[in-house]
Amino acid sequence: MRVVFLIIVSLIIISCKTDLSSKKVSINETDSIYVESYDNGRDKIVAEVKNGFFQGLYHSYYKNGHIESGGIKIKGEKFGLWKFYNKSNKLIQISKYNEDTIQFDYDREDFPIKKIDFVSSKSSM
Repeated sequence: MRVVFLIIVSLIIISCKTDLSSKKVSINETDSIYVESYDNGRDKIVAEVKNGFFQGLYHSYYKNGHIESGGIKIKGEKFGLWKFYNKSNKLIQISKYNEDTIQFDYDREDFPIKKIDFVSSKSSM
């Protein structure tokens, strides 16, 4: 339940794009949302902080407001799948991380969009 609350708060902060006077919005004594902004007031980084580390959702943005990258950090290190975008907001890369080390890079072409008709699909065993 607490994780869902943190995600909802993160999404609200990301969607509002308001200039927060404080870089940390306290949720409780050890958990907060870190927000860093550009001079123009747009968000540069929005991330969850837990026990002094970036822990949870982490998003960085270009100065034009488009997302640059996003993923999950555990104890300040990238973990799992991270998505990277160009300044025009086009997905350019997906990378899998473990303890801040790239395990595998997927190019956008590695994810072709295919339409699958599950109604007419038959499985044979």
